[in-house]
Amino acid sequence: MRQTFTFVDASKRELAGDNVCHGSVSRAEAVAFLTSHGSQSRGTPGRTSHPSRAASSASLLALIAMSRRVFSAEPIATDSVVTIADAEAHHLLHVLRVAAGDELTLFDGQGGEFAGAVAGKSRSTVDVQVGQRLPVDRELPFALTLATPLPKGDRTRWLVEKAVEMGVKRLVPLRTQRTEPSANKGSDKLQRYVIEASKQCGRNRLMEIAAPLMWPEWLETAAAERRWIAHPGGQSLAEMDLQRATSTALALGPEGGFTDAEVAEAATAGWTVVGLGARILRIETAAIALCAAATWR
Repeated sequence: MRQTFTFVDASKRELAGDNVCHGSVSRAEAVAFLTSHGSQSRGTPGRTSHPSRAASSASLLALIAMSRRVFSAEPIATDSVVTIADAEAHHLLHVLRVAAGDELTLFDGQGGEFAGAVAGKSRSTVDVQVGQRLPVDRELPFALTLATPLPKGDRTRWLVEKAVEMGVKRLVPLRTQRTEPSANKGSDKLQRYVIEASKQCGRNRLMEIAAPLMWPEWLETAAAERRWIAHPGGQSLAEMDLQRATSTALALGPEGGFTDAEVAEAATAGWTVVGLGARILRIETAAIALCAAATWR
């Protein structure tokens, strides 16, 4: 498996003129390039590289490590060795084709991110030497909950991915009067979607997938400082005072929307009915729009 890196390095001009050089290279090739060019200019032994070149080399190595984000279901501790198995190990072994010494980034799904390096591997597992814990926090400063029936087919995966990217803390699959029972996928598959999306976007705390709830149950249990339900004809977000709340709950209906009775129940319970414009949006599109409005500073 080869990854594409962009080199902006004066020493590559002999290969690419004065333009940026784009190349599809393996990690080993990228590291070899950085090793040979980080301390010396190409073809000029003993010549020290420009400081900016060394900095760009270090940045690229950091980018490579960050691109190899690995989730560990096992607890992670500094100066320990964790064994990666199952789907994560398969990705490391057969897609990224890691070798001993390769740097990567571990995260535990509980908020922790750690530097790591491959210490060894077998046919089905990878041992990772854990380095320092990295002081990063990419979570929203408030709790964001999204409740919605899950759409059909691959659109569920898309919805989960975008919810993770938008910073949703908890996703609640809803069952409303117009929800099709077959729309709700198994929890194991949804959890895998969450992990993959977290690896991609840099979140270190996994979004929770709650057990499916009937609409009346959700109204009774949803506790948040700000609660919005999306429905045509509701209050325009453009006209609302979008001040940050300590917690926010969002509710989206199924393909056919909420019934008028369900919307009335929410309004009676103190929810604000909001509109998302004159056009009819798919569930996953509406989710992004609503989450973006809720996170507006």
